[in-house]
Amino acid sequence: MASDANPPAKADEPRRSQLRRILDEESPEVRKKVGRAIFSLSLTALVTIALLGVFLIWHLMRRARLIRERLPLPREIELVDPLAKPTDEFPVSNPESKRPT
Repeated sequence: MASDANPPAKADEPRRSQLRRILDEESPEVRKKVGRAIFSLSLTALVTIALLGVFLIWHLMRRARLIRERLPLPREIELVDPLAKPTDEFPVSNPESKRPT
C-alpha cells in the first residue's frame, strides 16, 4: 500500500484550503512566518481603518466649523410672555373678537 501525501477527504469534511495544506506539509518555521505575516497584515488593516475614522471625524468637524463661520449672526427677537398682562406696547389680541358674526 502506497502512502499518499494527501489522504482522500471524507464526504462530510469540508475541502481544505491551499494555505492549510501548505501549512500542514511545511516545517514549523514556515508556519511561524506565515502566522507573523497574517498578523502584520491584519494589524495594518486595523490601523488603516482607525486612521480613516480619525480623518473622517476631523474632516466633519472642520467642515462644520467652516459652515458655522459663513452663517450670519442670529437676529435678536423678543418673545412675548404669554402670562404677562397686556400693555399698550404688546396688546393681547382676542381671536374671538375678530370673527365675523
